[in-house]
Amino acid sequence: MRTCCQWSYAYPFEGGRSGHAALLRQLPGTHPAVLAAIQDAYAFSMSATNADNLPAYIDATDAYGAYLATNNYTWGSNTTKGHQGSMFTTMNTHGLDGANAANYEKAAGGFVHYFHGVNPNNTAYLTNMGAFGAEHSVNSIYHGWFTDGSALWDEAGVSTYGPAPGFVPGGPNPTYDWDTCCPNNCGSVQNNALCIAESIEPPKNQPAQKSWKDFNTNWPINSWTVTEIGIYTQAAYVRMLSRFCSPGCLNTGMVAPSSSTPIELSVHPNPAQDLLMHRTSGRNIGPSASGSSGCARTGRAHRADADRKGRGVRGHQYGASRALFAPGLLSGWGHGFRALREDRSTPLGPFGQVPDP
Repeated sequence: MRTCCQWSYAYPFEGGRSGHAALLRQLPGTHPAVLAAIQDAYAFSMSATNADNLPAYIDATDAYGAYLATNNYTWGSNTTKGHQGSMFTTMNTHGLDGANAANYEKAAGGFVHYFHGVNPNNTAYLTNMGAFGAEHSVNSIYHGWFTDGSALWDEAGVSTYGPAPGFVPGGPNPTYDWDTCCPNNCGSVQNNALCIAESIEPPKNQPAQKSWKDFNTNWPINSWTVTEIGIYTQAAYVRMLSRFCSPGCLNTGMVAPSSSTPIELSVHPNPAQDLLMHRTSGRNIGPSASGSSGCARTGRAHRADADRKGRGVRGHQYGASRALFAPGLLSGWGHGFRALREDRSTPLGPFGQVPDP
C-alpha cells in the first residue's frame, strides 16, 4: 500500500487508499509496528507535513472553506473535493488526532458546504434540487439520457422534467477546452459553426474554481469535461456526506407484513417510458414508519398509509420484493405512484406514473 507507507504523504488523489490504510486497525493479525507506522504517517501528513490538509483549514487558506491547491483542480474536481472531505473525517473515525477532532470535523464540513453552494459559482453541485430547497442547483449535465436538446430531460426549468435530482457533476475544470478541430477544421461548414454556437468563457480562461458552466453541449463543445456525472464522483460525495449522518438516519429494518401495507415506489425519471416489472413473494413489505429528523437530508419519516401515493418516498425496504426497471432509475427523489399488485407488469406513464388499477 503506497500511500503513507512509502510516500508518508496523504493527498486526495489517493484518498481511497489512505482510508483503507487506516482500516487496517480492524483487521486481525496486523503487525502492530506496521499499523503504527501507517497511522502515524497518515496522521502526521494530515496534521502537519502537507499544508493542503489541516494547515489549510487552520490558516483559512480558502475563502470558501474547502481548500484544494490550484493544480489539483482537474477534470472531475468534485471527485477530488469529496475525497479531501473524507480524509478529514477519516481522522476522527479512527481517532488518529484527538486534540484536533473538532478542527477535522469543521474542515470536512467546509467541503460539504462547498457542494451545497458555498463556492464561487454560488451553485449547489447537485442536479435539479429546486424542489428540495436549493436556490441555485445544477440544471443540466452531460449524460446519454439527459441529453442536450431533449424536450423532456435536457435542462431543469426549460425541458419538461430536466435531469433527475441529486446527481453530482464533474465540477470546475480549468483544463476545459473545445475540440481540437475548432474553430475551422471540424469537417464541414456546419460542424465548424457548432464551435461558435455558444460561448465557452466560462469555463475556459477562468480562475480554477470559476472554470464552471452549467451546460451539456455535445461535440465539438465537449461539455463532458465539466458536467459529466460518474459513479466515482457520486460515491466521493455520498461517502463524505454519510459521515455527517447519525446512526439512526438510515433505517434498514422492515415493518411487519400486512395486507393493508402498500408497496410504494418512486421512479425518476423513466426516459424510455418502458415497462416496469415488480414481483413479490406473496406479501407486501412497506416502508418503515420510523425515521430520524436532522439527518443531513438523508431520510424522512413517512407513514405507511395506503393513501400516500403523491410524493416521492425515501428509505424504502423491499424485503422479499424485487423491482426491475428497464431502463429507468430507481431513486428516492421523484414522484410517487400507486403500489403494484403482485406479479403484474404495468406500462409507465411519461413520468413513471402507474395508472390506477
